[in-house]
Amino acid sequence: MKRLIALLLIVALAAAGWYGYRQYAAQQAEEDAAAQADAEAVDDLENVIWASGNLEPVKWAALNPVGQGVVGQINVAEGDFVDAGTVLIELDNGVLRSQVESAQALLAEAAAAFEKLNAGATPADVAAAEAQLAAAEAGVSQAAGQMLEAQAAMDAAQAAVTMARRQYAEQASHPTAAERQVAQAQVAVSEAAVKQAQAAYNLVRGNPQIGALPESRMLYEATAALEAA
Repeated sequence: MKRLIALLLIVALAAAGWYGYRQYAAQQAEEDAAAQADAEAVDDLENVIWASGNLEPVKWAALNPVGQGVVGQINVAEGDFVDAGTVLIELDNGVLRSQVESAQALLAEAAAAFEKLNAGATPADVAAAEAQLAAAEAGVSQAAGQMLEAQAAMDAAQAAVTMARRQYAEQASHPTAAERQVAQAQVAVSEAAVKQAQAAYNLVRGNPQIGALPESRMLYEATAALEAA
């Protein structure tokens, strides 16, 4: 009986030892795996290089468009492979298009003017020129008439002044107080007429036909009247 109990104890101790060994081995394996993973992580970190700077390509080329302008469209992306003759960018042609349209409009206008000059004057052009000539001649005639009237008025005023002075001189030799006042009033009126005629004459005195204008005659008559007074 005692031997059986001792045998059971030995078996139990052996089983417990085996179980303990298995647990220890499993734990040791987990620890070794964790240590291995940590070591690999450290190796990975050691292989990473941290730096700052600018990346420059080995080969690069500058774009030189034929004309100047604003880039309207980019046809390639960074890193794309392109062949010779590939259109990389397109310029905005809005401004250039408006310039071309303006140049075409000027060309059409110049062509029309050339055709008109080459064809000669049209009946409408001749009629317009005749109308302008008639208007200019009418303006000259009107100005000449105004100058004649101004000359005549000035001549009449001068004559009135001359007459008034002559009458005043006659009355001054044996005048009465009333006669002197009348004569002086006539002289004043004649002088005012001369000034008015002179002013009208001055407005048209630059006309080469001034002698035929009424303003000249008015000034002459007013001066004559003043001298007569």
